[in-house]
Amino acid sequence: MDAIEMSRWLWADRRARAARSEAGPTLNGAKGQFIETRGASLRTLIAPQKNGAGDKTLVIVPDPPNVIEQYLPIIDEMSNHARVICVETPGFGQSFVKSGFRFDVPSYCEVFDEFFAQLEIKDAVLDMACLGGFAGVAFSAARPERVRHLMLQQTVSISQAQKWAAGTDRMNLIRRPYVGQFFMRALDHVVARHWYKVAMPPATSAIAPKLAEEAIAGLDRGGCFCLCNAYQALMATPEKPYAASPRKVTIVWGDSDPTHNLVATIGDSLKAFLPEAEFVLFENCGHFPMLENPQRYLPMLRAALDAA
Repeated sequence: MDAIEMSRWLWADRRARAARSEAGPTLNGAKGQFIETRGASLRTLIAPQKNGAGDKTLVIVPDPPNVIEQYLPIIDEMSNHARVICVETPGFGQSFVKSGFRFDVPSYCEVFDEFFAQLEIKDAVLDMACLGGFAGVAFSAARPERVRHLMLQQTVSISQAQKWAAGTDRMNLIRRPYVGQFFMRALDHVVARHWYKVAMPPATSAIAPKLAEEAIAGLDRGGCFCLCNAYQALMATPEKPYAASPRKVTIVWGDSDPTHNLVATIGDSLKAFLPEAEFVLFENCGHFPMLENPQRYLPMLRAALDAA
């Protein structure tokens, strides 16, 4: 049994707890649900557009260890303009992966392809972040009819992401196969709390305790935090040009992210592979620009939805 498959066994108790719990949460009459795909069971909230039928769709994929609950005010606001679908990242929150899911880009693309097809999502704005952004780029390029505009937060090139992962795991506990799986299962609460302490600058850190408590509550009701699997898959990913580009990409970069500044990550490094992407700097923001500065971020989402 390899390390990634072993992690499914390590999280079996949480998976069982999640299966017994309600998908939740509830917002404006919409209730959370689990969407089944061959690769993962996806915890999802689908909020209809408030002002009636509309053809615009916004898909938000929380940046782990974030969960749907942390995005409810944003979902509520954006549902004035579009149908909003928030789905927790496979392998995180209560979105448990199934046997054979490898935490690599092809695995994520297969799950998202099935998910978008089931929900008949077309011409959407897709918002992803950090390591999830690599799957976002590949999926949006492969399915241009599904995604009109890809919004990325704190996503850099593969080589820069590998440098960042090594910097955030200096003792090589998370990236090391088997060791990382046991480490994350035993200390998921500790790692999650630490992450919110170090991922935002003083200017926005006031929201960190609330975010941490919501993430911990997600773990307690049956969530998982398979950061080891994501890191190990990342380190095995070669950097190479993309075979195709999405229709439109915006890269949002919080310039005061302590985790990236620690290793002097090059924020716009992904533009070397996606030269037509728009790069937008968010000053005094850390790892979660959407949550740290929604007053600036949400108008960008509305503009992406309204663009022809």
